[in-house]
Amino acid sequence: MAAVYVIILLAYGSTLQTLFGHWTTWDGSQSHGLVIVALSVYLYIQRMEPGLLLKRAQPLTLAAILPVSLFWALSAAISVDIIAELCLLLLLLMMQFALFGSRNVKALIGPVALLIFAIPIWDYLNPPLVELASHVVTTMLGLSNLTAHIETNSIFLPFGTIIIAEGCSGLRYLLIALALSIYLVLTSHVNLRHSVLIILVSAALGLLVNWLRIYIIILMAYRTEMQTGLLEDHETFGWVLFVIVIIPMFFIANRLRIYQHEKLDWPFDKRSRKVILLTTVVMITGPLLLLLQSQALSEPGHIAALEEDNFVQAGFIPAKGKLKTDPPPDKLFVLEYRKSASPVMITSAFYWQKQTGDALVPYIPEIIDTTNWRIVSNEKTPLSDGTLAAVMVLERKLTSETRLVVYWLKVGGFTTTNYKAAKLLQYPAMLSGNNLFEYTRLETGCSEKTCNREVDAVLDVANSFNALVNASAPD
Repeated sequence: MAAVYVIILLAYGSTLQTLFGHWTTWDGSQSHGLVIVALSVYLYIQRMEPGLLLKRAQPLTLAAILPVSLFWALSAAISVDIIAELCLLLLLLMMQFALFGSRNVKALIGPVALLIFAIPIWDYLNPPLVELASHVVTTMLGLSNLTAHIETNSIFLPFGTIIIAEGCSGLRYLLIALALSIYLVLTSHVNLRHSVLIILVSAALGLLVNWLRIYIIILMAYRTEMQTGLLEDHETFGWVLFVIVIIPMFFIANRLRIYQHEKLDWPFDKRSRKVILLTTVVMITGPLLLLLQSQALSEPGHIAALEEDNFVQAGFIPAKGKLKTDPPPDKLFVLEYRKSASPVMITSAFYWQKQTGDALVPYIPEIIDTTNWRIVSNEKTPLSDGTLAAVMVLERKLTSETRLVVYWLKVGGFTTTNYKAAKLLQYPAMLSGNNLFEYTRLETGCSEKTCNREVDAVLDVANSFNALVNASAPD
């Protein structure tokens, strides 16, 4: 069995490499991943019994594994890592049913499912957890005698500003508390009601740790006029606080009766070799197909040939600017248009997939800087060619400065204003053979809070710019 897992893990090596990168980023949200994997593997080895392997293959289970493996290959081909990682976890779960059958698989589902806490899908909880932490800490500060102005996740003190960023969401504490509680449930004799209670209490303690951490840091920053060392060592302080608060879990563990899995020690039946072989072949179908389909992709010639002169002739002026994305743009235009009432800055970045396995949509840290700006309004407006653009009015926190932002994301000819949707649009883009991604953003200052005077002017500039880009496309 060990050889089978080695083959499968090698076949899905690209996904494992990505996960390992998350697990070894010590200040990342998945820095606990290696611990989760160790707990999962330990439990699995304790409970796995070769004597319970099926003697005959289950066609329906193998048939269910095949499309998941193929979908993993499609996700890996466009580097949609989250979905590829979830596919791998689902495949490992389905593999247990294919090898052991529904009767004997119960003891192995828990150890394998525990791996869900090592996958960064939980990162999508960061925004609501930041919002929740902001509300709770705001309430706690309201009960104190601190002079502070609080706006969303920004806390303005007389001596400086503290931002409750995504790293302060408390996600790591929550995930570790949940993982430990579920491990505790899996290794103890507890009924369903007590299991749910243990998990809920652990989750509450994980969240409480983060709220206390933020509150104490703000309190110390206020008392020391922003000179406290906790502002620099807040990570270490958080883990110390986590250990202190989570201690009740260990007292609970000592009172529970440990679950001992009784091994049957049945001999391995040679007839199971066929089941193992068929399951392994089906499991690695996706990786084999991806390997056979790997190839270099051609660049979109019309965009590669597009130059600043194409825009200068239409009244746009070259300007200086950068765009922080990973990877950087293959083609970047930073322009200014001064013929409107207020100068409009245009940043347009183009990316294309070089080979199978590369991401088409890059990592964009943030389209809107919500740390310093508040979104007043957000509407969707189609441009003259049908491109759907977001029209947003932003107001700088603690000031009356207002700006208008218009942007769109175009993935292989499909347009959206949502970054997560753009990542998913890579699937139809790949299937259609279009490997071009565009991120265009226009921005200008406003003379009034509603930006009504500037909207039409900026949309006209957006249409003009879009028409020049479309004119370069082949018929």
